[in-house]
Amino acid sequence: PVERTDGLYASLLRRATARAFDRGVPMTTDQLSTLLFYVFGAHGFARTLGDAVIMRRTSPSGGGLHPVEAYALISNVSGIAPGAYHYSVEHHALDPLFALSADAARATATDFTCGQSYFGEAHVSFVLSARFSRAHWKYRRHEKAYAAILMDAAHLSQTLYLVSAQLGLGAYVTVAV
Repeated sequence: PVERTDGLYASLLRRATARAFDRGVPMTTDQLSTLLFYVFGAHGFARTLGDAVIMRRTSPSGGGLHPVEAYALISNVSGIAPGAYHYSVEHHALDPLFALSADAARATATDFTCGQSYFGEAHVSFVLSARFSRAHWKYRRHEKAYAAILMDAAHLSQTLYLVSAQLGLGAYVTVAV
């Protein structure tokens, strides 16, 4: 077999689900910014079909529509207050939704993952939501429109694992929500 251990191949080999996170070592703002930009960020825009604008991300999306948005539940990032945030792709910024204590953020993440307290200990938990109107204007009544949105979330999840592995961070994805 062909073995490669550098670059992308090294990240693929390090890709794993983490179930332990060190509270004593906060995530840095640079790590979070890098993660947000390379997983959920915009890497370009283009006009198509008249006034429609499509976004370029590092993960594919059905029709280039990218209907999945990210929300960050932060409990332990240097320089960022614990709480819930929406990731603004357009501005590469976190828009605060509401403040929480670090313990309340961890408890909320644990609740979101059906009581899996080891996931609740993560420094940041990302909650993905779909903007159905962003996809359904083009794929209205298409039998695979919902499946395409789920596939978009899956692509983003794999990219999250790979970028986290490259940064030396633990990552998790769960459908137990």
